[in-house]
Amino acid sequence: MKLRRCYLFLLLAAIPAVSQPLRLASFHVSEFSGESDIERIADIVQQYDMVAIQDLRDLAAADALLATLFRRGDFFKVLPSNPSSTDGTRYAFVWRDRSVQLIAPGSFLEIDSEYRPVYATFRAGNFDFIAVIYQTASPAAQASKELVETYYKARETLADEGDVLLFSSLAEPTSVPAPLTPIVPLDAPVALDGSSAHANIYIAAYLTGEYSGNYAIDSFELNLSDADAQRVSQRRPVWAEFIADSGDDDGPGIPLPSAIDFQTWGQLKAAKNARSN
Repeated sequence: MKLRRCYLFLLLAAIPAVSQPLRLASFHVSEFSGESDIERIADIVQQYDMVAIQDLRDLAAADALLATLFRRGDFFKVLPSNPSSTDGTRYAFVWRDRSVQLIAPGSFLEIDSEYRPVYATFRAGNFDFIAVIYQTASPAAQASKELVETYYKARETLADEGDVLLFSSLAEPTSVPAPLTPIVPLDAPVALDGSSAHANIYIAAYLTGEYSGNYAIDSFELNLSDADAQRVSQRRPVWAEFIADSGDDDGPGIPLPSAIDFQTWGQLKAAKNARSN
């Protein structure tokens, strides 16, 4: 019994305890590569507990970002995807280790789109959720259909989990039908290059009661020259806050990975004897 309690303690200790609101961001880092300004991108990432990055072009850039954060004493993890399209574009989840726990890495969601969305499951305190990164060059009418299809595909992966967060990079502001709703207003200024490009985080608000109502657009370009800002991104990040220390309100939640196969002392002794014979 003592051994079992010890194992349970170790497993629970791995779950991050979150007392402050969880700040999650969607960030289209335009053509994120070794030519990007990694130091300033790290400055932005450090403001959040998790960032969903679109338009990753070079895995070495993700490694460089992680190394920069580690050098600063801020411990993040990164989960890059395989290429999501024929042009080699990837995504990456980046999260602060003490705040967020990866439950399962997930995979691509197969939809009719140039870029396949990718999902993973996470937990922060009592808030577990499916995080989806979505990127599209489609006009708003088509993007709306893709977002809805992506949402329902994500729900199919875990039918009991209603907290689906769609971190989206869009060619233009995109409205969606219920049950989805955009957190950031569709007229929010996101693009720095004069285009109609947009970014948003979509949720089913009636299921994701953890959303605090707080959101913003990160105007990182203030006090930067146009050239310096372009080396970071042509789009501003958007972020939203979620409450992670109240009870999960959308069902039984996502089961934790089984870190240890519990065995009795008798089973352990029998296995040892079998090996010695």
